[in-house]
Amino acid sequence: MSESIILSRLLSHKQDEPFPTQLNVELTHRCNLRCSHCYLEYNAGRDELTADEWVEVMQQCLEMGIMFIAFTGGEAFLRPDTLSIAGRAKELGLFFHFQSNGTCIDRDVADELKRLNPTMVELTIMGDTPKLHDGITGSPGSFEKALAAASMLLERSIRVKLKTTVISGNWKSVQAMRRLAEGMGAAFQPDPLVMPGVFGGEEPVSCRMNDEEFQQFALSEGWDQPLGEEAAAAIAELDSPEKHLICAAARYRFTVTPSGEVIPCVLWRVPCGNIREQSLREIWEGEPMAGLRKTTVKDMPDCRGCKLLSDCVRCPGLAYMESGDSLLKSEENCRMSRIISQLKAENRP
Repeated sequence: MSESIILSRLLSHKQDEPFPTQLNVELTHRCNLRCSHCYLEYNAGRDELTADEWVEVMQQCLEMGIMFIAFTGGEAFLRPDTLSIAGRAKELGLFFHFQSNGTCIDRDVADELKRLNPTMVELTIMGDTPKLHDGITGSPGSFEKALAAASMLLERSIRVKLKTTVISGNWKSVQAMRRLAEGMGAAFQPDPLVMPGVFGGEEPVSCRMNDEEFQQFALSEGWDQPLGEEAAAAIAELDSPEKHLICAAARYRFTVTPSGEVIPCVLWRVPCGNIREQSLREIWEGEPMAGLRKTTVKDMPDCRGCKLLSDCVRCPGLAYMESGDSLLKSEENCRMSRIISQLKAENRP
């Protein structure tokens, strides 16, 4: 897809009007790992869309002006047709990247990925050693396979990002994981947000860092450091409650699950329709998706006047999973914001 086509698509939309640019494609919920913190809770993934159905979804993406696809799972490469589906995305002129645990990427897959030229491959690591990583994933050898995948992709000039979910069992190793990624020439991204299980399971939540652990993790990331005067002034000028409370999901991106259900985000799993029954555009323009886009800060009485707002990155999906209402506050988001705010206050001159 040429830069002129991308620019024309962006300019075709009205200013300040939400429009979709990315679709998250959950090819499968099957996974060969058994991570204790996973919110999908080992869903077997019945009645998955066929390759032809996914191609139809991507063709509808083009008609809507969607330019970016994120192929994810479960473990996307457990499907034998994942690479052929991505190949069709390439033929259609879509940009795409993959999210994977890396265990299914061998030299043949890496060679095909080089030909497909994804914008990035994101690989999950849960520790800096086999003992830590494999202990969390429940799969001996998964650490070595993930690092081998990263090395093979980097050797083929494919951009790689190593990502980790920061939990009680691995927060002390985050900086070691960062050094590991940087030493390989990969990007690195730690995420401390642990979601409840989609079927109500408590095991993922039990993996969260406690207050003291999260405080130490935040300190190691430098989240307590005050900004310089110029940077603080620039951010203050651009800052607004909307930037902290209004999510891009259902506004600029959304998700299709393996069975064709359309939801705002992989973490915000409000059913909005099914592509086996409606077109992607009909679901995007219809309810409840259109109603979610109309949400404003005024609709969030718990959050709009909160003193922690400047340190909050609110997740409506987490609020929805906690209370069944995405407009209410998230207790977990509040907990993390409170700790970060306290750390900044203690470090303020």
